[in-house]
Amino acid sequence: MKHLYSTSILSLSLLLTLGGCAQTTDNASDTNTTDVTQTDTTGNGGDSSDTTQNDNNISGNETTVNSDTNNSATAVASSAYKVVKRIGEIGNITALTKRGEKLYIGNHDGTLYVYDVSDAPNPQLLSTLKTDDIIEDIAVNVNTIYLANNQKGLIVVDASDSSNLVVTKKLPAGYTRAVEVKNGTVYVAGGYQGITVFDTNTLTETATINVEGDFTDSIAIKDNSFAFTSDAYYSYSVITDLSTATKVGQVEKENSFYEAKDDFTFTQDERTLFLADGGSGFDIYDVSKDLSNSENILKYAHVDSPDNQTLTHITLSNNQNYAYVDAYNKGVLVYDITNLSTPKLITVVDLNETQNDNSSAYDSDLSTDGKYLFVSRGVNGFAVVQLPSENSTIATAPVNYLNLDKWDVYGSAKNENNMLILGDSNGKDVDDLLDGDGNLWNKLADGSTQYDYDALVSKADFTPPLSITLHGTLHGSSFGYNNIGIAPKADNFTNVVGEGLPIGNDLAVFSLNWEMQNILRLSIQGYGYIDTDVSFTTELTGDFKMQWDGSKVSFYYNGTLLSENDLLYDASKTYKVYMKNYESDFEISSITIK
Repeated sequence: MKHLYSTSILSLSLLLTLGGCAQTTDNASDTNTTDVTQTDTTGNGGDSSDTTQNDNNISGNETTVNSDTNNSATAVASSAYKVVKRIGEIGNITALTKRGEKLYIGNHDGTLYVYDVSDAPNPQLLSTLKTDDIIEDIAVNVNTIYLANNQKGLIVVDASDSSNLVVTKKLPAGYTRAVEVKNGTVYVAGGYQGITVFDTNTLTETATINVEGDFTDSIAIKDNSFAFTSDAYYSYSVITDLSTATKVGQVEKENSFYEAKDDFTFTQDERTLFLADGGSGFDIYDVSKDLSNSENILKYAHVDSPDNQTLTHITLSNNQNYAYVDAYNKGVLVYDITNLSTPKLITVVDLNETQNDNSSAYDSDLSTDGKYLFVSRGVNGFAVVQLPSENSTIATAPVNYLNLDKWDVYGSAKNENNMLILGDSNGKDVDDLLDGDGNLWNKLADGSTQYDYDALVSKADFTPPLSITLHGTLHGSSFGYNNIGIAPKADNFTNVVGEGLPIGNDLAVFSLNWEMQNILRLSIQGYGYIDTDVSFTTELTGDFKMQWDGSKVSFYYNGTLLSENDLLYDASKTYKVYMKNYESDFEISSITIK
């Protein structure tokens, strides 16, 4: 999140622009976006990754949505959203980030606050830390906090003990205005310095990238390959190819940073981008294609701001069906976004605003279970808003993952008799003489997996809260590891034979393997294998369910809880659902991921 406060060098510009939302015109644009209208109105049922409806029916210009005329179809009472707590004794908030059961808040005087929000309506302050400048933005990776500390650079904080925060590094990175950590890399928007890149393990600077513009104020990273940045003075956002350090495109907006206090939000699969544009409203872009070609950047819609309110931040619901949009002196606007070309304003959450427009920019974030929204309100602290059920206004159906087009296939798999079938009866088919499927899983790993594994890896990436439910028959193995579950996406996977598998070590899986034959096992990162009481002879048929809320993972078989263990979400990684099979097949009659 970017914030209105500036350094002394920019204070004059700040004072000139705070009073309103004047639209500016920039004639320097050298790349354009293509407009798109989505006509498929089928919702994704809370599935964070099934965006096939967003790739179809591309035609004409983007939709401009007048928020004042979209209330009737799905309107709900604002009273359904309840402010259950307000904490205002912590100065002027400039940054808010939630990870796991912790809420991290920074303010204008440089103080970091860490709250335990496991009981969301009753936040408990765990610790504070004083820095030397404004905390402009916060990123968290497991037990490390990264603070964009304005003129003081990037501050790295060890939060292994939440009650005793320790500064471990102070890294120069220009005027640090925003920070994002992803897949072992920290990206900093550094004002005049553009983008500075650090390795999370060594904390060494790996690159400094010049960005078109005068003062880089915000940053969002897609696939560790492209950076979206906005500038203090330019009314468009630049897209930079991180591998070549060159501009490859831009997305238009009507206001510069100081007028718009703009903010980027990706959907969980990073295929769709939301851009808050101040008094202009917000824009929705399709960024699923190759961004090195600017013609691939498609606009779904521009949504007008109600009553010219200044829109500062967008948070998406866990099921990706709703957008919560922060607005000055208006509260939180709730939009139905199941059809990206025609978002509908369904309610305005009244937060009883009392501050002036110039108090601060805003941030918000969801609880892991999606039941609460934490909203910063500048000098008025922050509010905890209880949300109604995410399905209370829109009837949705979960996406079924039986179809092979939802998966990357490595080896033998097919759809047959309304089932998804993975694998075959071949095991030690090292020369690929029996099924001729290429033994690709083994070849990618340069032979280290041995013989003829068959595997499916979800095309989509997932983040918690995540639920996997399936019914089918799993077969045991006398030699291999037959797994269904979650694993991190491998960094720098190339799909080149001999250069490694698409996923890393298991995070959480159901496993039928040779080491403990005839017993259903669970593999959980940090706990190893857990043997259950479920036994079988050669195959096991039933209902399997795994739920991961970002803090704990739970396994169920035929409705019975088998195990629940701590499993902390690592925001620097992306995760895949996968199946792997040896010398048998899996016969899945239903599988739902949401």
